[in-house]
Amino acid sequence: MRKPQFLPVLVVDDSRTTSAVVRACLHELGVNQVDEVDNAQDALRMLGSKAYGVILSDWHMEPMSGPELLKHVRKHAHGVKPKFAFLSMDDRWSNITTARALGADAFIVKPDNPRALRSKIGAFMSTRV
Repeated sequence: MRKPQFLPVLVVDDSRTTSAVVRACLHELGVNQVDEVDNAQDALRMLGSKAYGVILSDWHMEPMSGPELLKHVRKHAHGVKPKFAFLSMDDRWSNITTARALGADAFIVKPDNPRALRSKIGAFMSTRV
């Protein structure tokens, strides 16, 4: 069975541990083109030089938050519109509804174990937008 092919994935999280876990989950899912940055400003720079099929972003970051990053991505998307999902432990309903209103494709609540996270990311990656 062939593994699915994806455009590169950009992981935006200010926690290096979380980024490493997400990268490992993506590799297990057959995604080998993964870039990581630890803030939204660097994410915008990366988006200016490379097309990404998927962006996985933390919600809470400083000085630019995940929702601010998403607003910028949706406003300035040229050509390919990347799928965008938030990965957050902050599961307040207001965050989830805000994410949807801003055009996020998913809001993934970070589970306590990598296997569950891999499953949630895999389900998101397999959906079409």
